[in-house]
Amino acid sequence: MAPSSSRNGARVIWVAVHTAEGIRKASDLKAYFDRSTNSSAHACADDNVLLDHCVPYDRAAWTLRRGNPISDNLELCGFAKWTRDEWLTHHKGMLNHAAAWIRSRCVARGIPIRKIGPAEVAKNQSGVFGHVDYTNGKRDGTHWDPGPGFPWDYVINRAAGGGDAVQEDTMSAADAYNGFAQLLKDVDGGRAEDLKTILDRRIRIGAYNAVADVLKDLDAGRANDLKAILDRLASERDSA
Repeated sequence: MAPSSSRNGARVIWVAVHTAEGIRKASDLKAYFDRSTNSSAHACADDNVLLDHCVPYDRAAWTLRRGNPISDNLELCGFAKWTRDEWLTHHKGMLNHAAAWIRSRCVARGIPIRKIGPAEVAKNQSGVFGHVDYTNGKRDGTHWDPGPGFPWDYVINRAAGGGDAVQEDTMSAADAYNGFAQLLKDVDGGRAEDLKTILDRRIRIGAYNAVADVLKDLDAGRANDLKAILDRLASERDSA
């Protein structure tokens, strides 16, 4: 099993993308992580497949140095030296897997689907970035992947639902459930002033109608407690 560690209660605020710099198949990369004693990732992808849950998301993968406890991490079977043309012409499958994974993790974590750079990383702002943005933002390490040619505009646009991106109706029941669960925890933990604040924050990352219905249930008192809503959502997810 790939190495990992406890998050020690830390809240995940970052979704990070890396390149493996050598291994070209996701299955081989997962096998490497399973044998490793010092590195891992939550997911890995090549042009043909995305392998998820290589490390459970409630644990920190060993990918981002001191940023491990507050990040979910994806390793792509690519190289930081690749140009934008190389990515878009020959590895669009990998980019599409990256976009789908980013969308899934942002929904699950309540993280805005937006690319952030070193300045935002330095301030611990929430968002999506490459390892190089952590390196430069936190002055921690030397990694520069996924490289200056990585087409962030294409990936983020697709993850956010633009262009030929994954549409709302393709969101899995499990992703929706995880997003709702985090939203309800926000309400219960008082991390938002009111329901509208949370709803407005979630509009940007999809599943608007379903989220709105859950919030209406809470606001109108149609459920006795948060657990009742979570149980209902879990039932709907399992039967989907």
